[in-house]
Order: sequence, then C-alpha cells, then structure tokens
Amino acid sequence: MALELDYEGYWGGRDDYPSIGGCYYAARIAVLEALRSMRRQAAVILWREIYPGFNLPIGVWWVRENIRAMLNGPYERFYELNDALRYVAGFLKLPISTWVSRSYVIRVLTRQSSLVNWLGGK
Repeated sequence: MALELDYEGYWGGRDDYPSIGGCYYAARIAVLEALRSMRRQAAVILWREIYPGFNLPIGVWWVRENIRAMLNGPYERFYELNDALRYVAGFLKLPISTWVSRSYVIRVLTRQSSLVNWLGGK
C-alpha cells in the first residue's frame, strides 16, 4: 500500500499543484466550509486509506461530500494529540507510526510551544 501525503502551511498557502491531485482541494474546501461556519481556525489532519476493491472512479466528489458529512456528524473530543492518535489507530490498517512519521503537520504540532512556555510557566 502506497502512502501519499501533502500539506499546506498557515503562512505560505500553496504555489504548486498538490501531489495527490484534486482530492486535496476537495478535502480542503469541505474543511474550510466547516471552519468558516464555526468561525474558527484550526490545524487539520485528514487521513484516508484506500483498500483493494475501491475501484470506482468517483474521485473528488466522493471525498468532498464524505468529508462534509463527517464534519456535520457526531465527533469525539480530545485534549491531547496522543489521545487522538491512539483513537484513530484503531481505524487504520497501516500502523499509526507510519502515518505519524510521514506527517509534516504532526511534526509541526509536536514541536510547537504554548504561550505559557514563552511566559515562563510550566
């Protein structure tokens, strides 16, 4: 199973076409619509595994509409990234370590300091 990833930073946006193609933009628009309706900003990680047998050419429409439905449905709340990753690991066929080791967004999130750290708190 191949693993394809792409990302977009907060400040830079994109100036090239994503390596994973139109699905990137289909997912992005669904997420941006949800964040706008919540009047929120967020770091977002979307992972999708495609298994043998999923061979219908439904493409970006399927991605966009399923992410819209997911974001309008029930959700789980986590206060720590590691708790969320442990939860997600139960749904993935690839080991969570494979996803984490390749994810730029997780690397950034785990290296960020909180405002409390800058103000001298613990």
